[in-house]
Formats: sequence, C-alpha cells, structure tokens
Amino acid sequence: MEPSSDPLLARLHLYVDLKEQLLICGECGYALAVERSQATSHLRDKHHIDHGDRRGLTKHLNTQYPHGFRNPAEVPLRADGSDIHPRLAVHEGFACFSYRTVNYHELTKHISQQHLGGRQATSSRIGNLYDDVYLQTWTHGASRRY
Repeated sequence: MEPSSDPLLARLHLYVDLKEQLLICGECGYALAVERSQATSHLRDKHHIDHGDRRGLTKHLNTQYPHGFRNPAEVPLRADGSDIHPRLAVHEGFACFSYRTVNYHELTKHISQQHLGGRQATSSRIGNLYDDVYLQTWTHGASRRY
C-alpha cells in the first residue's frame, strides 16, 4: 500500500492497495470502483471535493496505474483472523459459523431461520451460537460482505 508516494492521491485521501489492486477512500474506509470516473463521483458526492481538486483524477489513475483496479465487489473476502487492514474501516459485529453481520436484528433472524427451526431467537437460545467480532469489508452498500 502506498500512502504518500502519489501526491495527488494523498491530497485526496485515496490510497492504493497494490496487492489487491484496489483504490481505497481513506475517509470512508472502503474500496472504490474506478471505472467510468466513479472515484471522481465519489469524491464529489460524498466529500464535496471541488471540481478543480478532482480534475484529472480518472486520467491519472489510468496512466499511473496501467494494470488498473479491480471491482471491490468481486474481490475475495479476507480470511477470518486476518490482520486488520490499515485503510479499511473496522466494524463491531457478529459471527455465526460462516455468517457475518453488523446488524443484531439480522443476526437473530439468521439464527432463528437457520439454527432454531423458526423458533424465536431469545438471548438464552442464541448466546452460544455467535461471537462478537470485529469485521472489515472492501465495499459498502448492498454488495457489502464481511
């Protein structure tokens, strides 16, 4: 990962994970899709970065990183127990076997349906079926997986 070797990206709080071929927003803590100027749109819409400061970013990414960037939604999940990725946000969450979520209601729904045969997921029934964990994800929104 290159936090400061690229002055334009450093000024925009963007970081390149060369190993995973991802562009990460340092403020949001997740990777950005870069095709069709999506990184520029992210900076405009989420961080209100002026046009002059964003100008040339898409061209810069295409010329300085000729191998391109992968779509974060298609990058494999990091293995459980991996070291914390220094540029990704850390979320408090829950792990039930292979199921991961940051939403307690979703956890109880999962446990009720998958492990309790539809019975209500009370504290006493689910206490030994999940762990409190820290989670990271490459993406945000509907494509988010931990």
